[in-house]
Amino acid sequence: MGYRVEEDRNGGVRRSKIVLGNDAKPIRVADPIFAEEQFQSLQDALDQRGKKQPTRRPDGATKFL
Repeated sequence: MGYRVEEDRNGGVRRSKIVLGNDAKPIRVADPIFAEEQFQSLQDALDQRGKKQPTRRPDGATKFL
């Protein structure tokens, strides 16, 4: 959508988080490629196809150890 984003980690899930400017509005760095409806439709399809991975252990060890 042309907004500046940063990585947002929540457990084992990584998502993009929109960066807000001093005026509390999203920072636009480029023109959007998709319309809002198209973008949301693509995001929904990607969410359905995404792999559900177990959350990562804080110490990095696997269950096999």
